[in-house]
Amino acid sequence: MKKLLFIFLLTFSLSETDPPIAPISAFAEFDISSGSFISYGSYMGGGFGLPMNLIRDLSIDALLYVLVPTSSQYNCNNLLQNNNVNMENVVYLNYNHDTYWTKNFGPYFIVDGNNEIGIVDFQYDRPDRINDNAIPLQLASHWNYNYFDSDIIHNGGNLMFNGINQAASSTLPYNANPNLDVNQMMFDYYGIEQYHTVEDPWNNYHEHIDCWAKFVSPEKIIICQVPASHYRYAEIENVVSFYQNQENSFGEPYEIYRVYTPNGEPYANSYIMNGKVYVPIGFSQYDDEAIEAYQLALPEYEVSGYQYGNFISTDALNCRVMNIPDFEAIQIYHNSINDMPVAMNEYEIIVKLNELTDYGINENSLKVYWKNQYMTEYTSIQLEYFENTYNANIPQQPGNTEVRYFIEAGNLNGRTDRLPIAGYFDFYAFGGPGFNLGDIDMDNLVNINDIFLIVHHVLNTNPITGYGLILADLNEDNTINVFDIIRIVNIILGN
Repeated sequence: MKKLLFIFLLTFSLSETDPPIAPISAFAEFDISSGSFISYGSYMGGGFGLPMNLIRDLSIDALLYVLVPTSSQYNCNNLLQNNNVNMENVVYLNYNHDTYWTKNFGPYFIVDGNNEIGIVDFQYDRPDRINDNAIPLQLASHWNYNYFDSDIIHNGGNLMFNGINQAASSTLPYNANPNLDVNQMMFDYYGIEQYHTVEDPWNNYHEHIDCWAKFVSPEKIIICQVPASHYRYAEIENVVSFYQNQENSFGEPYEIYRVYTPNGEPYANSYIMNGKVYVPIGFSQYDDEAIEAYQLALPEYEVSGYQYGNFISTDALNCRVMNIPDFEAIQIYHNSINDMPVAMNEYEIIVKLNELTDYGINENSLKVYWKNQYMTEYTSIQLEYFENTYNANIPQQPGNTEVRYFIEAGNLNGRTDRLPIAGYFDFYAFGGPGFNLGDIDMDNLVNINDIFLIVHHVLNTNPITGYGLILADLNEDNTINVFDIIRIVNIILGN
């Protein structure tokens, strides 16, 4: 009788609500996260469904949200403690649930037109899992976030966002919702202006996109790859062709990376949290290549592999963990610079910011850090406000070179975030005349200001950094000393 009453109340509460106030932006997995959301003590699975070394690593630098019934918390706590999990970062959420597939049924977050956080729910496409289906509503109440129910029949394993205004799935949502305008609903509730859908190339029973493709940034997607002799080769290459003809949120082609899965290995079913990538391995001799694929797509991210006995090709790591965004972050949006076919006088960096708290942006913290192959350290440039964006210019390069850069932004509470979260953006620049030796402040003049800079460097009162070190070494002997001061003085005097 109690179960029937619960089903009645759940059905009554989980019905379509008004959508959030526009404009809406849905958080992506690769956005800054406060932590990971996993399960213990579900009716079906019982345990975590994840290897303990992964759970331990997830807890090191971020919160570990554990969905666990009250009756199972004691055993769960002992298990975590005995496996050296960082218990200071463990947050228990005491709710009954049916399975450990938190990614499939868990809460999906948006920020609305009032800059308020909300959870947008869907009708979980497993109607027998009524406890799982209730979790987003229960967590919205638990955390006091706005709750919206789209009433779309969907599944989180078949839903990924690019962090701005696009999402991707297989074509399953159209079949599951024949009487709904799915694209309109995705726009109304998630702010999705372009919903990328393509047939599941593996023809899996659940048709989940996270088994064969993954957004790793607003501009990049990784897609599985098989040899030309594979019976699914044509279907998988059709997916690649589809994304080659799609534009990202900046109106440019997606950068497509491939991960080799000749036997259906679930390498695409990975998990990204902050500057780390967690990849399921232990399937074949191609594990190392899978790690390298993510390292190529996300340079300087920490990429690690994890084995587990019941990971399979259609159900591995990503199905069983999801991120909880960090709602105190400064959201940084930027269309990265492409390779330049000709020399440029400068390379413009355009940034948009959204501060999720009420602290306000610290204008002095807004910087671009860049370096080229001639530099050992990054040098910084201040971002300046201009017509709703923040802009800076990386200067003309002295020779053909790769240029790497990243962006930092902080608020008045002392927090600083960066984009990308780890590593760098990069582009190839053809060199122009560049700056003359002696133009240490790079203002296209060699004058008394440059003398002050080099004198302070020699006296070690204000050392020069970055590209300025090259411009200060006037006699090009890899040492900056009094002879360089004499040389710059002679340049100014015309000697």
